[in-house]
Amino acid sequence: MLALGLLSAWGLLTALWFNSEMTLSRWMADLMRGDAEAIMGVLALLNGWLVAMALALVLGAALLTHRALDRSSGPRMVWVGIWLNGLLWLGSILLWIGLTKGWSSVSSDLEDGMAICSTIGVCWALILGLFAITEDLDITPRQAKSVLEGGRFKRLAMTLLGPGSGRGARCTLVLLAGSLLLCAPWIPDTPALVVACHGLMVLMLGDWLARHPLRRFCHGPVARRICTIAVLILLGLVPALCALFVEGSAQRVLIAISPFAGPAELVGRSHSPTDDLGGWIVLLAGALSLLLLLARARTVGQGHARVLATAEDGNPRS
Repeated sequence: MLALGLLSAWGLLTALWFNSEMTLSRWMADLMRGDAEAIMGVLALLNGWLVAMALALVLGAALLTHRALDRSSGPRMVWVGIWLNGLLWLGSILLWIGLTKGWSSVSSDLEDGMAICSTIGVCWALILGLFAITEDLDITPRQAKSVLEGGRFKRLAMTLLGPGSGRGARCTLVLLAGSLLLCAPWIPDTPALVVACHGLMVLMLGDWLARHPLRRFCHGPVARRICTIAVLILLGLVPALCALFVEGSAQRVLIAISPFAGPAELVGRSHSPTDDLGGWIVLLAGALSLLLLLARARTVGQGHARVLATAEDGNPRS
């Protein structure tokens, strides 16, 4: 499965590259001539393959790790590393454009470029939150031991990367804040803020439903993630479908609430979330979800959880 995933990622990246407007022969000629754009393309292709390989290896290792041990810090570290890798690429591309085409060309498209990159970073952080926030609140004794082991730097890093829902909330908040900082001069008139509000609303609502009203049916992180995805689908489709039967301000509010149609409605049509009642509702819901996530980030597992062994589990001492 790991080899198949790597081959699929490599094939997809290669197909995306060779299906562009530049043909293979012209691309090879530009590469041999030392063209900067061709070299950047090759580096991006290799970087994408390395990222896919690292992610596949770490996720595969985490799935093979016993549930009583630390299965979270490795994937979270790679997730943060990929985010930092994207930030490095963003800075390198801006520097390259500024040196080759002039800094005026950078400033002319800076807002749009930062909006796109910030939105991608927010989505990356929300995907992490889907897996991190839905973990158990408490951790096992072995997981607690792994958090306290090592030097000072490792213990400091484990406050974000360690197992447990509280530490996962911290890591999600750090990536969200870093992504939103990219478009800070244009807040609130940026799609990244709207996507963040919708995402936080879905994450916290799905997690709350799974832990309280539906806790009888949602045992474990996997069930909570399924519940959160179901909330995303329902919250995305139901308001948008209901908007077909109403008109005026009620229609705009329903469309704004939908995570699928809301960002395009609030930023694309209204140009600012604060120009519409639906935008204020989304921003307030995002602020409330942020407060709940901050409260979750303050919780730290005490190491009292117990994991019941199943037939699929191996020996944690092996």
